[in-house]
Amino acid sequence: MKINCLSGNSSAKDSLCQIIYRIKAFFGFLFYSKTKHAAHSPFLYDFIVSVLENSQNNNSLEKCFNEKKALFQNHSQIEIFDFGTGRAKAHVYTTKVSLQAKRSLKSNREIRQVFNLVAKYKPLQIIELGTSFGITTMAMSLASKESSILSFEGCPNTAEFAKKCFQKHNINEISVVIGNIDEVLDDSLSAIETFDLAIVDANHTYQNTLDYFFMLKFLRNTKSIIIFDDIHWSKNINKAWQEIKADKDVTLTIETWNYGFVFFNSDLSKQDFIIRK
Repeated sequence: MKINCLSGNSSAKDSLCQIIYRIKAFFGFLFYSKTKHAAHSPFLYDFIVSVLENSQNNNSLEKCFNEKKALFQNHSQIEIFDFGTGRAKAHVYTTKVSLQAKRSLKSNREIRQVFNLVAKYKPLQIIELGTSFGITTMAMSLASKESSILSFEGCPNTAEFAKKCFQKHNINEISVVIGNIDEVLDDSLSAIETFDLAIVDANHTYQNTLDYFFMLKFLRNTKSIIIFDDIHWSKNINKAWQEIKADKDVTLTIETWNYGFVFFNSDLSKQDFIIRK
């Protein structure tokens, strides 16, 4: 049976088409990806070893993982305002905190990779599009106490969980902007001269992803890094990722199954590296 993923309005058909796409994308990722031993650049090899493959835990990471575990065990109800696919008006629904946390939070490995990156490069200004429950935000702040984090979240209720978490651990260098990111981002970024690290995990559409990239690119410096999450989430998101990789101002890109890392440093050679462990 041939499934036409371009016609019809059935959400079931859309879900099936996305599953099929992700299966194909995963096998394509396995085919094209390489290990660290194929990395000839010293910078690239060091990044893979110290950021992507460094699996050492410490007290700060354990705090993050414990907060994540507590969310997974929290079965109270929460009202979610979801702008996640570029909606002008939020899709509002009620679910359990535990289910929403399992749906939205990064894996421990992904949290550790972001923690490792911040601990290594010590970015002073961090921009995060998508606070969620604040676990990755917390990890970044604990990795570098000198970092100032401006985080954006569409759902006020998950943001409230994040703020309480920050207060519990005496984290004061995080500012959370609540509202539809597409409505509040431009004004908020106008007060920033540059950034050192940005994480994009917001509205998952082709156009939104490119819009975020160009807005952030305008504020870049030579050491700026952008992390795009869920680059294989859908065909359209991956199409945006391919266009970002081809941008003339981008030098090195490093791609894992979930993350796409973008560098603008002209000292780095133009290269697109797809890495598996």
